[in-house]
Amino acid sequence: MSLFKKVLASIGIGSAKVDARLENTAYRQGDVVNGVIYIQGGDVEQFIEDVYMKVYTQYVKEVDDHKVYVSQELVRHKVKESFVLGKGEKKEFPFSLLLPYETPITAGRVKVWVQTELGISNAIDPTDKDYISVTPSPVMEGIFSALEDMGFRIHEAECKKTSYQYGSSLPFLQEFEFKPYRGSFRGKLDEVEVTLLHQDANETEIYLQIDRKARGIGGFLSEILETDETNLKLSFTPDDISNMKHKMHQLFHRYS
Repeated sequence: MSLFKKVLASIGIGSAKVDARLENTAYRQGDVVNGVIYIQGGDVEQFIEDVYMKVYTQYVKEVDDHKVYVSQELVRHKVKESFVLGKGEKKEFPFSLLLPYETPITAGRVKVWVQTELGISNAIDPTDKDYISVTPSPVMEGIFSALEDMGFRIHEAECKKTSYQYGSSLPFLQEFEFKPYRGSFRGKLDEVEVTLLHQDANETEIYLQIDRKARGIGGFLSEILETDETNLKLSFTPDDISNMKHKMHQLFHRYS
C-alpha cells in the first residue's frame, strides 16, 4: 500500500498541498507582498526540495498573424530550503516579496498573479495561484491623473512583446491608449499612447506617442503618410508629480 501511495503522490494524488494567504489582494508597484504559506502533508512522507514564491503576468505576441498570450515570470523568491514533510504534517512559513516597479498595472486585460511552488523530485509540483490587482506607482498615477484632468480616458491597456529592452530585462512593455472625450484636446488629437519603459523609486521613463486628428486636406495627407504622430521619450521623478498636469498640458498643446 505504501508503494502504491507513493506512485499516486508522484502524479499528484494524495500529495502535499500548498496554500498561500496574502495580507492584501491590491498592491502598488514597488510594494512588499506579505503573507503566510500553509503546507499540508499528503498520504506519504515527501522530500521538499524548496519553496518558491513567484510573480507572473502575461504579454501578447504575434504568431502567424494571431495574438498569443505568453506567461512571464517577473520575480522569484526562495522562501524555504529543502526539508522532509511527514505524512499529514502541517507547516507554515511567513514570507515577504518585493513587487518590482516594472510589474504591469492590472488595467484592461492585464493580469498579475503570485504563484507558490513546492519542489518535489520525480513528482508533479504542487502549486497555488493568487491573482492580485496592481495600481500605479505615485509617478505613473500622477501621469494618469493629469491625463484624466485634461479630458482623456484609458481606451485600452496591454502588455506587448518588444525587441527593445529600454533598460529592462523583460521581453515586453506595457502600453496604455488614451482617447480625449472632453476638454480642449477633443477634436485636436485622435489618441495618446503611453508606454512604460523603465521605472524605479527615483525615475520613471515613458514613451509618448501623440496622434493628431486629421483636419483638412493637409491633415488627411499627413494621416496617410503617417506624419501626424509625434514620438517622445520622457523622464519623470517624484518631484514632478505636483506640476504634472501643467507640464503635460504644455507638451500636448505644442504638438496638437
